[in-house]
Amino acid sequence: MQFKNFSNGFRRNHIDINSLSAGQNIELLNTPYGRNIHMANGNECLHQINGEQIIGGFDYVKGDIHHHLIFTLTSTESKAYLLVGTTATLIKSGMSASARFFNGVNYNNGAFITNGIDAPFFYEYGATPAVIDVNAYSYTSQAIRGLSVKVFDNRIFMGSGSGLYSCGLGDWNDWSSSTVEDTRAGYIKNFMNSSATILAIETYKSSLIIHRTFDTVWLSGTSGSYEMKVISNVGAVNPFAVSNLDKFQAYFLYHPNGIGLYNLTANALGIIEPDSEFSTYIHEEFATIDTTRLNEIYLITDTKKNEIRVHIPKTDYPSNSYWLIYNLSGKFFHLPRVTQPILSVWIYNGNIYTGTTDGKILKEDINKTFDGTDITFKADTSAMDFDSLEPKECDEYCQFIVDSRRQNKFNMSFIANDNEQYMVTFEIEQVPQGCLIFAPNDSVTDLKYMFGQNFATEAPMIFKDGKPEQFNTLKVRFSGTGGDIGLYNLELPPVVLA
Repeated sequence: MQFKNFSNGFRRNHIDINSLSAGQNIELLNTPYGRNIHMANGNECLHQINGEQIIGGFDYVKGDIHHHLIFTLTSTESKAYLLVGTTATLIKSGMSASARFFNGVNYNNGAFITNGIDAPFFYEYGATPAVIDVNAYSYTSQAIRGLSVKVFDNRIFMGSGSGLYSCGLGDWNDWSSSTVEDTRAGYIKNFMNSSATILAIETYKSSLIIHRTFDTVWLSGTSGSYEMKVISNVGAVNPFAVSNLDKFQAYFLYHPNGIGLYNLTANALGIIEPDSEFSTYIHEEFATIDTTRLNEIYLITDTKKNEIRVHIPKTDYPSNSYWLIYNLSGKFFHLPRVTQPILSVWIYNGNIYTGTTDGKILKEDINKTFDGTDITFKADTSAMDFDSLEPKECDEYCQFIVDSRRQNKFNMSFIANDNEQYMVTFEIEQVPQGCLIFAPNDSVTDLKYMFGQNFATEAPMIFKDGKPEQFNTLKVRFSGTGGDIGLYNLELPPVVLA
């Protein structure tokens, strides 16, 4: 039997020979050999702001230039910085120490920023002054404070409590005009005749999607003639739990009517409606969500890989950050990504960044460690019975095909009868082919003697090692800490009755 195509990805139910049943920090890469097991990339610290927590970031674009905004928190205040390379320049301080999140939109050459507590502010790089506090009060003198914010129809829309507000047409500082219908600021208290809190706002197919505690509302049209309709009886759980990827709007809901990852679709007539849960095969992952931290659920899109990353606070991983990653092209989940704790996540210039309590700004999906800490990885196949529950064995060794561009160093374990008490483990270590070696003899495998990975060839490496002991059912595990794995193919020898 060959293990080379885990095309169904990670599953917690309906597990089959083409899926992985458990593990972490493994991604499935498409190669000429199939969808194969590789250790996931790590992260590295781009910059650290000592003594401050990183509670958010924003990709502010003016013209063709991306500007990196960073938001921090101390015991006395929250702040905003402009990060250029490794230099963080303070642009606004003195904001509330109760702020836990920041959100923003690009608008009229500037960044409109809100933390849901203070009045929003508008920042424009190169302008004088660069920062202006926004007079965010409605024409009924209602303070507009919220984290749900989006640009639609040349207006900034913001959810504040149960109200939906919009600035004047093209004017980020006008939230109170009421005279000219086509250009005035907008204000709908108890939006759609409901006092439910507006939790998230996102655009989708020339429309605005408003997610509330108990439903989702579709809004379309232009100034003075908006059309609105309830399209679902559930909504996203917070302002950061909804994200677009191409024609796919994914959102996370936690609700008496459902829990999990859902998406919106548009039919041939352009009618937008909710689709069924796309996290069905991993639904058991949500049983241990920390319900006191639902505001820490993030959805973020990786356009480079056509993937959606979901940060889930879990009671069984209280000291780590836990990510589920859905590949939209293959419609499968990678094994969970388990990293050091993070406070915030955002996209800047196409790359994913996270922030930590000790002031670190981490660039994700890079290098082979988590900011210098070895990565622990693991992947379990399904438990196989080979069409019989009789005792079985293998008389020969397994054959591997591995990615020679990686310094493969991992453990291969055979778990008999789905019981780890009956587990036998082999250490697998294969250095890249074509390396220049300085060593006392040609049997040395210590990587300190290897002169650079650049000597590695593109051709895969083929070798034999390890065989299981007697079993009724058999599961194979690939694991390691501080090593690496790029496994194209594992071929089990013929199985015979013991």
